[in-house]
Amino acid sequence: MKKTVLVAIKKPNQPLEVKEIEDKLEVLQEIVEGYIEAIYPMENLEDHSITIFGNEEAKMIHQPSNFWLYNQQDCMCGTALFFKDDEAVASYFSEHDVYISLRALQSMSTQIL
Repeated sequence: MKKTVLVAIKKPNQPLEVKEIEDKLEVLQEIVEGYIEAIYPMENLEDHSITIFGNEEAKMIHQPSNFWLYNQQDCMCGTALFFKDDEAVASYFSEHDVYISLRALQSMSTQIL
């Protein structure tokens, strides 16, 4: 039986969407279109065990801008995958986690790119 997890996916110029995906490295790589890199830019996400994954070469291969990071000192390029990294809740991504992720994006950005 395939293990699945709920994640939130933020593609450039599109709203955050929650999707159930197979819990496999290859699936994560397919979503971000390359090798994955964990990004820990948001303290308020770390408090909720949420990690962002993106393509580690997104800027080098000129993937489109998505949203600002680090108080507009850097930019997330390409698709971002918000992943609940908490063994206690079996990686369940709830509506509350979506709310936390959206609030974090809004607090870090004056605009989504």
